[in-house]
Amino acid sequence: MIARKKEIMDNVIPASNSVMALNLLFLGLHFDRPQYADISDAMLSQVKDLLVKQPSHLANWATVYYYQLKPTAEIAIVGPAAQATRQSFADFYLPNAVFAGTETTSNLPLLTDRFAINDQTTIYICYNKTCQLPVHTISEALEQIDRI
Repeated sequence: MIARKKEIMDNVIPASNSVMALNLLFLGLHFDRPQYADISDAMLSQVKDLLVKQPSHLANWATVYYYQLKPTAEIAIVGPAAQATRQSFADFYLPNAVFAGTETTSNLPLLTDRFAINDQTTIYICYNKTCQLPVHTISEALEQIDRI
């Protein structure tokens, strides 16, 4: 008899399946591919009972679970200083966020119909594809993120 083993336990190195579940979750948001998030959810559902019983051995799976429970900030940055603005966000701990940026235009779903206002770099903070009012500074964007 041949058995197909699946790596699910997070040890010193996270399980490859938990890493892929996390990747699929964020890629689904970044590229507007709900089927990726569905696969991530299906993967998590296979280990959820074990996760509740042995969380210390499934830390990366617990991270996937947490990210599915808490809304992920979809942050779109558009304008002449998009790259520098994105780098400024690195000063803050925002683990449950997906970033996309461009100086001009882009076909990336997170950037569709997002424009720089008055030729200023503009930041859009969105949740579940619904954006709040566009802002121009990191502090204003962080205030919007903190409200959720």
